[in-house]
Amino acid sequence: MEYQKIERPRNLVTEVFSQMQDKIISGEMVEGEKLPSENQLCKDFNVSRVVIRETLQNLRATKLIITFQGKGSFVSNPANFIMDVNSSTAEELVNISKKITVGELKEYFEFRESIECYLFKNFTGKKDQIDFTKADKALEEMEKNYGNVAKYTESDYNFHLSILEATNKKLFIQSYKSCKPYIMHILLGLNAIPSSGEWGVNTHRNILDLLKTGNAQKAIDLLKLNDNYNIARISTLKK
Repeated sequence: MEYQKIERPRNLVTEVFSQMQDKIISGEMVEGEKLPSENQLCKDFNVSRVVIRETLQNLRATKLIITFQGKGSFVSNPANFIMDVNSSTAEELVNISKKITVGELKEYFEFRESIECYLFKNFTGKKDQIDFTKADKALEEMEKNYGNVAKYTESDYNFHLSILEATNKKLFIQSYKSCKPYIMHILLGLNAIPSSGEWGVNTHRNILDLLKTGNAQKAIDLLKLNDNYNIARISTLKK
């Protein structure tokens, strides 16, 4: 990612904010993308850390980015945090999301990563030997069920299960199935975040495409990145 270095004298915060805002709104920086460190941004813009910190605070205030300590800052979707006060359904869904604690979310992601990230490695060099039919079907169901959080969430669960089933590792599959009530609780909370369906489908599609081409490590990296983004989203929503 390249930025135009700021030449003095100017309103540096306004200049940096404008450049970063433009990249986010244009889609050059996509939802869920992790921002560079403060040190790197200082170098990219040729400005002080004070300027970068104030800029990031302004971006957070407009919900263009969200931050969770220890995980970093991520490009966000402001629509996740715009609630229709006249809609009881919207309020109900947000309350579902708020019921998830950050601790629960972290624990679930640790559990999922311990299974999925381990099994993803089974796809390396075997792209022509794996049947992804069920995963494709679950992804189609997710896309079809935009707006129906319950059905969308069931399809979300089935997507992850289908990936495990493609490895034919029965103990891992059974472990995931036995935890379905808890998993559904977590996924329902994540999927109840307003305007999150499209991002969710794109995320799952990208992971599946990487697995189909045998890029297991990139799929693992993307899964972990999106898990951290989800932690930041729930944390922000609960404030």
